[in-house]
Amino acid sequence: MAVQVPTSGPTFEVGDPTALFQTRIRPTSVRTLYAVAPDGRFLFSIPDEGGALSPITVILNWAGRTK
Repeated sequence: MAVQVPTSGPTFEVGDPTALFQTRIRPTSVRTLYAVAPDGRFLFSIPDEGGALSPITVILNWAGRTK
């Protein structure tokens, strides 16, 4: 979304919101599903809705020594 913000005048005003583009992001309470690069490009984290979930392996104490 984007809004116009005039920089002249004594009061702070904003225009009507306008959609910049469509995404598959669902509304959520988490607000870190995207990042904006310095050049203005966006990076989105979009969950895969197809197929089964992939397993995850967590290795604890990987730098520790074993006896």
